[in-house]
Amino acid sequence: MTDADRCYFERRAEQEIAMAAATQDPSACARHYELANLYLSLISETPVSTAA
Repeated sequence: MTDADRCYFERRAEQEIAMAAATQDPSACARHYELANLYLSLISETPVSTAA
């Protein structure tokens, strides 16, 4: 994973968390948190590549 990938996944996780906080629909909130967790798991499970 490149630094750009890591930044993208972090940004997407943050966006999903913000959308979860903004919605009043419990189902949509849960889906946003699920997506955020998926993005965060991609970051934590993949080593950073030095190749650009």
